[in-house]
Amino acid sequence: MSEQATVAVARQTSRSFAVSRNSLCKLLGYLTGFWVAVLLLQPQWLLGTFFWGGSSAHGIDYWCIPRGFLNLLAGQSMFDTFAGVQFGGPPVTWYLGHPVFVLLVAPWFAFFRLELSLWLWSVATVVILGCVGWMFSRRASSELGKSACIFFSVFGFPALDLLSSGNMHGWLVLALALTVVGLFDLSRGVRGGRRELAAGLLISLFSKPILLFALPMLLLVRQTRKTTALVIAVYVLVSLLCVLVPWLNPASVGLQREIALFFDPAYVRGHMNVYNNHFVLTAEMKDNAIHWLNLVAQSDFYWDHIQIFSLSAFLNGLAGVQLPAMLYKLPLLAALLASFCVPLVRDETARMRAAMWATVLLLLTFFLSYNTVWEYQYTAVIPVLLLGIVLLDHGMDEGNARWLVVCGAVISLPSLYFLFGEKITIGEFAWMRSTRVLPICALYIVVACTLWRRYLWPSLKRSRQVS
Repeated sequence: MSEQATVAVARQTSRSFAVSRNSLCKLLGYLTGFWVAVLLLQPQWLLGTFFWGGSSAHGIDYWCIPRGFLNLLAGQSMFDTFAGVQFGGPPVTWYLGHPVFVLLVAPWFAFFRLELSLWLWSVATVVILGCVGWMFSRRASSELGKSACIFFSVFGFPALDLLSSGNMHGWLVLALALTVVGLFDLSRGVRGGRRELAAGLLISLFSKPILLFALPMLLLVRQTRKTTALVIAVYVLVSLLCVLVPWLNPASVGLQREIALFFDPAYVRGHMNVYNNHFVLTAEMKDNAIHWLNLVAQSDFYWDHIQIFSLSAFLNGLAGVQLPAMLYKLPLLAALLASFCVPLVRDETARMRAAMWATVLLLLTFFLSYNTVWEYQYTAVIPVLLLGIVLLDHGMDEGNARWLVVCGAVISLPSLYFLFGEKITIGEFAWMRSTRVLPICALYIVVACTLWRRYLWPSLKRSRQVS
């Protein structure tokens, strides 16, 4: 074949490839629109096929949020979900978010009719997920990468479960995305990364403190120390106001009693666990301090519910016995140990990239070390999946980034509940949970290996050679 013919074939191939990529971008756009419609319409047959309980628990996790604000206006505790102002439900779950979330978010939804209020909340959640995709798409380098980020930010059956339950977890997904994007930008020398990091940490702390274990590392790393310290100062000040100001905490049991509870974890676990109490709230559980005390109350609680997709539920189901609780703390302990090594990385770019991977690793420990993990909470993996797309687009950490996308995409698919339906037996729970738990385990291993082999071990090795 002549040189001219070879060039012509190469050009034709390149043109065909470009056309196929453009077609794929359009297809992803159509699929994104279709799935957004599914999220907002939430067809009952779809919910009944893929989720236990179907549409019977529609909005179960939402009603407590506007109830909290309406309770506060009526001079009652925002945590007195069941006996306070009745807005929506039943069924309804207990509010456990940060008090400031009720103050800042709930007023926008609390004064509409019930159906409209819940629908507006669903729209807001979809918009939040779309913003997550938009943030990552801005950092992708190709049109296909941008389209994939938008699509996978909203697509997934955990996202459908999130919209159906009406949980506030979408705000946490936004917080995780801002944090990861902030660290990614800082690793590339973008100054705006500090703003995104601060916003992500604040939103997480003021909704669900899943990033709590990342704070020590971020304080130790020079580039993030000032931002993290400022965030912690704001968080502590606002939290103290929510506990000490009588109007914000009308059911307070008193500062002395609150302090005593923090130093008596055995009492908290024995008397303040909402599940053990059969959803009967004691006076101490209506104090705003319960937002923090509940972390202690449920720290060792185990419940083999069909909708729980934790590692402990999966392995205990396979073994047929309840394995030692300490076994499930090992992933968290290992991730914490790795995060404390991040400040030892000498190169600033590598250190920030290591901090990003360590934050992702600590996020994944929630699914492995915490006992009560609901299916909708797997939407927290969305930022990890999108990070993989962006890294692939830039050709960075390509081999491992591919696993982030693959595992994240598998988690987006439905669980195996649809194979069994409502007749599912306890022995079949493990099979149903496998498509959630096994990809998370794979992600944890991939991220841990990336952090260790690319950043921590080379740095430690160099330090030993210098010494």
